[in-house]
Amino acid sequence: MAVAAPAAEAGSKGPRNKKVKEWKSPDEGQGRLAAIMLSPTMLVLLLVIGLPILVAIRQSFYASGGIDESGFVQEGDNFVGLDNYTNIFSGASADRFWNAFYVTTMFTVVCVVIEVIIGVAMALIMNRAFRGRGLIRASILIPWAVPTVVSALLWAWIFDANGVANDLLNRQIL
Repeated sequence: MAVAAPAAEAGSKGPRNKKVKEWKSPDEGQGRLAAIMLSPTMLVLLLVIGLPILVAIRQSFYASGGIDESGFVQEGDNFVGLDNYTNIFSGASADRFWNAFYVTTMFTVVCVVIEVIIGVAMALIMNRAFRGRGLIRASILIPWAVPTVVSALLWAWIFDANGVANDLLNRQIL
């Protein structure tokens, strides 16, 4: 036997529409601010990474040039659809593709494993307290910092008053 819900009171107009002020955390606007601050970086990444990937995918559906049935050289791109993708899995192209795939995969796996082992070993060595720890830390971290210094010096040399940029453009930039 089901129990009936009590009838609404005669003078009641339902739940009150009083807006209760909710407590807001100080971090509530941080998400929108973060999105606004990251949007220029994401736009640059989209242009630098995303656009070339899309162009490469589009280009993969075309064959450039070639020789037609009558023996004449064709210029321009011909739409071939998925033929480029099916060709890498058959014949001599398949052998070259799988060889390149195997070499690239092995190189990646071996390099990552070696880098992780060396990185963890160096981190454990640098974390241990012993005499000469500062020398070990410097010998490990200096090769990491040198490329940045070299790059900064090269850019300073390029844009120097007597630098390469001024010679190439035949005008004084800075």
